[in-house]
Amino acid sequence: MNLSQLYYFRKLAQLEHYTKAAQELFISQPSLSSSIAAMEEELHIKLFQKKGRNVKLTKDGKEFYAHVCRCLDALQDGIDSAHDKSGMLGGCISIAAPPSLLLEFVPELVRDYREHHPSQVTFQFHNETSLEKIKDGIQDGTYDFAIFPDVDSDNALCALALSNQPFCAFVPNSHPLAKKKALSFRDLQAYPLITYPETTDAGQKIRDILESHSLSAADSFPDEFSVSGCLSQNDRLVAIAPNTPVLCRCDRLTALPLPELPENTSTICLLYSRKNHMTKPMESFLSFAQERFSVAQQHSA
Repeated sequence: MNLSQLYYFRKLAQLEHYTKAAQELFISQPSLSSSIAAMEEELHIKLFQKKGRNVKLTKDGKEFYAHVCRCLDALQDGIDSAHDKSGMLGGCISIAAPPSLLLEFVPELVRDYREHHPSQVTFQFHNETSLEKIKDGIQDGTYDFAIFPDVDSDNALCALALSNQPFCAFVPNSHPLAKKKALSFRDLQAYPLITYPETTDAGQKIRDILESHSLSAADSFPDEFSVSGCLSQNDRLVAIAPNTPVLCRCDRLTALPLPELPENTSTICLLYSRKNHMTKPMESFLSFAQERFSVAQQHSA
């Protein structure tokens, strides 16, 4: 048994899917299957059992997984210690986020981190729109961090507020309101509205604000990419959405400020596990994010 096999085993245990694990490990699925089979033969135990299209750890596999994680974490600590002595951090940080934040917000944060902390740390970005999948991924160690709007901390997950996410109104360029410089809620009374689902924190806040102005959102959209499609089908529709590059750079849409909408309607958060092992690179990145945005908030106050 070699070190690569242990990393392969851990990744498969985290993702519970041979194809996905092989893709993230940059190896072929047959190679991964062969490696796991060789481990099982050497250990004389069954590590995984099939569950539909996925696999799950067996009872013996779960026990072995705990030992492997402790072993690999200890190894990473040793690597981090060696890098500390050389003055250079190394390792990989995995970050999950929805497409709208991966387009600009996350890359800018990583760029700023690298400018202030020259290192050999590499980053893996994961496109994920489901908060539940992100929470599961953080808790099982698939993701080191996630960046997602409007998440509250709990016993297992810490949500660090980074930045307010401004919202505005988006309309098609042919919309009757498109030539205005800004909108009031009174301007919206004659038009159908859409916004985030009420199951999201921002969606509920916006719907409560609309209701206080005798307005309501008839429909909802799952992400900013779908807004463009909705608006292209109805030139009287108004979407209240985050002012992200996904929408601002769409030449078919016009963004209009809504001054009556509070600036803190939505908050971008950095998520991480309180319970998982945190490597030196992760500690460094977390400290940088905390300092970067606390300074930004002080300057804006």
